[in-house]
Amino acid sequence: MGAKHCAPTFPQNATMKQFATVIIFTLLSIGAVVAQDNANILSAPPTPNRTIEGNGFEVDLYFGSLKQGRVGLIGLRGDIVRAQATVFNRRVDFFSVPDRDGYYALIAARTDQPIRVYELIVAVELSNNTTANLSIGIDITNGGFISSEVTLPPDDELLALLDPQIEEDELAFLFETTTPITEVVLWGREGFIAPVNAALTSPFGAVRTFNETYLSVHTGWDFQAGIGRPMVAAAGGRIVFEGQLPLRGNYILIDHGRGVYSGYAHLSVSYVTQGQAVTTGQVLGLVGTTGRSSGAHSHIEFIVNNEWVDAADFIQMYIP
Repeated sequence: MGAKHCAPTFPQNATMKQFATVIIFTLLSIGAVVAQDNANILSAPPTPNRTIEGNGFEVDLYFGSLKQGRVGLIGLRGDIVRAQATVFNRRVDFFSVPDRDGYYALIAARTDQPIRVYELIVAVELSNNTTANLSIGIDITNGGFISSEVTLPPDDELLALLDPQIEEDELAFLFETTTPITEVVLWGREGFIAPVNAALTSPFGAVRTFNETYLSVHTGWDFQAGIGRPMVAAAGGRIVFEGQLPLRGNYILIDHGRGVYSGYAHLSVSYVTQGQAVTTGQVLGLVGTTGRSSGAHSHIEFIVNNEWVDAADFIQMYIP
């Protein structure tokens, strides 16, 4: 899978004290994520950070600079037939949303996206049979990822799962499963919510070193939740995988449409089946400690346009 397995940029000399500081700061800054109530339900989009005039259309950027491992929302207004955004050597189609004016696109920066300014090209086809392009500079900044040390005792059963091939195969399966893009929006007007009402613990993008030798990047966020706690769907969608994976244990993967997927790991019990449609807040299963897990917790992860992105940050975003 190439670059998808690369470690993100993080402070080389991060200590556990710095780790705790980052966690505390993050919990304070994204405290709204722990609530099931979703604050992202808006009758109209928020004020964009920047609006750029094109030839017969306008582009709204709902972000300033974009951190590694984050998602940027782009809005598009005008008498438009179709449109595409090209950035990071990837093309993304704009899409419409029922009961929302204009068109939207989601762009995802990799966790290891080099830090610099990139060219975003918006190409549109207008209803008068003309085409137009607009070039915009997008600034990618450091994701602020941290590192941590994990020590497992010699008799720990989890040592058998510290195998690069197991992790590579599991990641390859997930990226293959999340490559298809469902052309319609499935997430619904409720936006996205947290899967459990609990405090966040282990952060997205953290580089974990097991027993001073094995490196693994944390692809999601963990919530502090005891075994048997209900875990709900972050938004409406369709179950594209429900089953057992070596590292993620009992796992559920939901397609929300337009290249957005959410995954729920380490479950003790699953209440859904592959192919089933689910709604926002529907109970998917119960928190557990299956797979490569040393204790019960709720793990959620997001893939957008086939890239891992910060789940807590994405849940907070305005999503049309």
